[in-house]
Amino acid sequence: MEKQTENLGISTESYSINGTYGDGIIQINTFKIENNPNVTINIHGTFGSMNGGSGKYRSFAETLTTDGASNVVLYESSRKQAEIDPTTTDRYKQKQAKFIGKTFSDELEDVRRVLRDTIENSLSLFGVEKKDLIVTLNGNSLG
Repeated sequence: MEKQTENLGISTESYSINGTYGDGIIQINTFKIENNPNVTINIHGTFGSMNGGSGKYRSFAETLTTDGASNVVLYESSRKQAEIDPTTTDRYKQKQAKFIGKTFSDELEDVRRVLRDTIENSLSLFGVEKKDLIVTLNGNSLG
């Protein structure tokens, strides 16, 4: 686990858990504020990543934490390690190569694993007992 403290006063932690597909790894970033039982797990759009193309998901997480609204969990669902063809300008095809063959059930299982990890480790991750944790699942595609 890698721990950092951002300039905005947000404590962050990066780690991984086992996923269902491809390389079998789910990458997780947590954004933490003290004394807050609220945790928002952001479920990204198709082919999404933890940060989004322009850091949009990270910006979303920083806004929620700096405003004191919620701790945030960002994750990248499991995917294949696919080589990117530098001659191809079609970003969709490049991203698609990482997910070909992944099922909706695989994706749901990744979400379930992130949720379970968040709940089971709430005390060490956020300083909040499981019984006091308030989890919001936020699904979006910020385009």
